[in-house]
Amino acid sequence: MPEFLFNTNRIDTDLPPGSRVLDFIRDDQGLPGTRSACREGDCGACLVLAGSLRDGYLQYLPLNSCLLPLAALQGRHLVSIEGIGTDALNPIQQALVGHGAIQCGYCTPGLVMAITGYFLSAASTSLEDAIHAVSGNLCRCAGYAGIERALAALCGQFELAASPPQQRISDLVGWRILPLYFLDIAGRLRALPAAEGVPDDVPEDDALPIAGGTDLLVQKGDALARQPLHFLPSREDIQLAGQTCRIDASTRIETLRTSALLQTLLPDIGEDFKLICSPAVRQQATLGGNLVNASPIWRYVSWP
Repeated sequence: MPEFLFNTNRIDTDLPPGSRVLDFIRDDQGLPGTRSACREGDCGACLVLAGSLRDGYLQYLPLNSCLLPLAALQGRHLVSIEGIGTDALNPIQQALVGHGAIQCGYCTPGLVMAITGYFLSAASTSLEDAIHAVSGNLCRCAGYAGIERALAALCGQFELAASPPQQRISDLVGWRILPLYFLDIAGRLRALPAAEGVPDDVPEDDALPIAGGTDLLVQKGDALARQPLHFLPSREDIQLAGQTCRIDASTRIETLRTSALLQTLLPDIGEDFKLICSPAVRQQATLGGNLVNASPIWRYVSWP
């Protein structure tokens, strides 16, 4: 029975822990802004933000809700496109409209969430990095030139290097990119139970261990919705001892890509690993889980 925050509300649901977050948002909560399209993590139309307290402050990851089990939200803040809405368009939405980046609109919610995720996490403003941040968002109308113009305008308007990570959310609220309620989320998350292992009423041998799960929900989504799940802790440990580099199997692919240690050993890893799936999938996929099953979700999703 996961407990988490969804936009402004606290959620305590009896839905099966393996239910897709995409279905929870659309069917259980009745919010259609998060689009159901490929349901395989290939297009970014269902992108959401998941926030948690890490290193003493609130951090958000852009994730594909079609690949995200509901139980993975325990103690976190789930944000859909409705959760960043106000009475007026925010600067990201205004830029997309003003630069002709909106056509049929089906990809727009996921695109807005990907850009918002970039503004929440990027160390500095870079058009190249902003374009990469949305590289997993397919525009079926091929409106990429307008999207790039909008990103260029946003990068010229805001300098993220002047906004330290611990201050980023308050700055984004001040820039009207995020609604005011985001300032209260960290305190509200501290009042929630942290993520746990196997539920007390489930024998440990009966619970399916999951780390990442980007391919499991594609292949076995219906079966997972009926089965107890055990989310393995993500240690994300990368160590170098002499000539041996040891990497914990639960380490996420994006952590590998951005690891300062691995970049000293493999200077091109930051760019090379951009060719492994999309940014949102790399935030969930783990080294051990996805190498073991040769996941088809690892194929690269990119703009044409």
